Amino acid sequence: MNIYLDTLLNLPYVTVFTCYQKEGFNFLKLDFLNDKVKCSYCDFETDEIHQNRPILVRDLTICGKGVYLQLPRRQIYCPHCQKYSTETLDFIEKGRKYTKRYEEYIYERVKELTVEQVSYNEQLSAEQVQNIFSRIEGSKKKDWSMPERISLDEFSRQKGKRKFATVVSDLDKSSLSRPSQPLCRD
Repeated sequence: MNIYLDTLLNLPYVTVFTCYQKEGFNFLKLDFLNDKVKCSYCDFETDEIHQNRPILVRDLTICGKGVYLQLPRRQIYCPHCQKYSTETLDFIEKGRKYTKRYEEYIYERVKELTVEQVSYNEQLSAEQVQNIFSRIEGSKKKDWSMPERISLDEFSRQKGKRKFATVVSDLDKSSLSRPSQPLCRD
């Protein structure tokens, strides 16, 4: 247990067991502080681990070097619901190879740079970067609730041809509103 690395890492219920550098990356082998695992089906807690398969997960850079976390993935056999269950972690989406905060970091970087630039900087493939960006972009849904106050404006699509379009905007959010029905027809 390294209290300084634990503080720097700032992840819940884990501690840094060992760390080493390899091929320009920092590898942190983690261990869990809690002995019990909660069944993902019935929420029953047990300390009887069926098997443990470590996984490698990419995390944010520390001291200018990329970081991989080696996490034990604990699987239990729940005596209550009689199903096998793999421990869920708050900081990693199920089936992902990146921490949530790393994926959010990649998303924000792609908004500023190109996919190729982020790919080069983070030593990931362009496909990996694009997949992270697309998944997060898809999960960030816009709020299309009905506005309290609206503003209507109309403009000509083609000058002199009397083809008008109407713009409806939400005055409180300073954003365009999405009508459920078309407001005008050509």
